[in-house]
Amino acid sequence: MLRLDFDKIKQQESSPDGDARTATIQESPQDIIERAMQQIVQLGHFEEVYLFTEDALPLARADGQNQVGIEMIIESAILLLGLREITKTLGPESEPSEIVIEGHNHRKIVFRFLEFFNKSTILAFVVPPRKSFRGLANRLESLIQKVSIS
Repeated sequence: MLRLDFDKIKQQESSPDGDARTATIQESPQDIIERAMQQIVQLGHFEEVYLFTEDALPLARADGQNQVGIEMIIESAILLLGLREITKTLGPESEPSEIVIEGHNHRKIVFRFLEFFNKSTILAFVVPPRKSFRGLANRLESLIQKVSIS
């Protein structure tokens, strides 16, 4: 089972007198998120994963096969942000939190809109054909939320 709960890493250091001691190094939120993204990509569940601001500034990424690429993902996300704004006019709580685009080959590009350090961000990922994504995406989103409040 994939573990997406990275808080700290341990590193062995040698002291001048030759004794090994363990030091705890606090990882940055970006490092924690990117490590989780890399694990998902390496396991083959997602082909590419990106987290970026609504202003298209990349925050974290993991690209495996990189068939779509961050530029195309960001351009699509900006277009979808406009669509998301239109849906707000339909009434309260009507804006989508996720938009999925699926091709005839069953590959998916998924865009999730979430908060990260009190800023609106977009989590985008490319899912290979016939792979489930919601469970891992939910866990990755929970990790992002947890990192942003700690």
